[in-house]
Amino acid sequence: MEDIQLIIRRIKRSGEPRLNLSGKQMISIPPEIYQLKLVHLDLSYNKITSIEPRILQLTTLEELDLSKNCIEEIPEELLSMSNLQSLNLTDNPLITKFQILNGHFHQPQLNQILQKLFQISPGSYQQQPKQEQKIIPERPQTQSRAIRQIQELQHTNHVLEVESNEFEVHEIISQGGFSIVHRGYFRGTEIAIKKIFNPNITQQLLDEINNEIEMLSLLRHPNIVLLMACCTKPPNLVIATEFIQGGIIKFQIN
Repeated sequence: MEDIQLIIRRIKRSGEPRLNLSGKQMISIPPEIYQLKLVHLDLSYNKITSIEPRILQLTTLEELDLSKNCIEEIPEELLSMSNLQSLNLTDNPLITKFQILNGHFHQPQLNQILQKLFQISPGSYQQQPKQEQKIIPERPQTQSRAIRQIQELQHTNHVLEVESNEFEVHEIISQGGFSIVHRGYFRGTEIAIKKIFNPNITQQLLDEINNEIEMLSLLRHPNIVLLMACCTKPPNLVIATEFIQGGIIKFQIN
């Protein structure tokens, strides 16, 4: 099963307005979701027990599917979601008060039911005025900041920074959400070459790479791959580690 955090990070980077986390065995809504700009959110076939009031933070959300979960109550804040057009709560163990919502509802019927449940007269529910958001200008040269951090790390933990053409790349041995791992060689030594293929090189992406390099540079253990070198010059983002033969660890464990 694909990692939930990996899926959310991919959606955040791409700006995709649709997120499908159906059947992921979740018991709560991941807090990172509230930072996304979503139009459609599918959380069906999980084990989610409640809808938090901060669902209100999903201001652009139009469709919310929470069918086949373990939800008993719903928050009044749903009435404040002015863009919400569809809510699916089919097959949830809703308490008696909310049993009327055990189904798939669309506007305007959805708001009519919510107003009746919370005893609010039609038209009387006023959404709280939004606080004016301060626009924080983007820091100039954000990419160079992360790269400088890596360069500083090279001096403290002896991380070898090289040009990407120094890596001799061979066949693909693995692939993740935003990277491909090749078998290859570096200065005559067989290595694993992790190449980032995400075309949108953001500060967040650089920070994650910086963190991975830092962690690998600090770890020294027979059961942990050794960091050999790296390339942090966009768009060539590469992390090279020692190559361990024997196949996928999952198969070894099983």
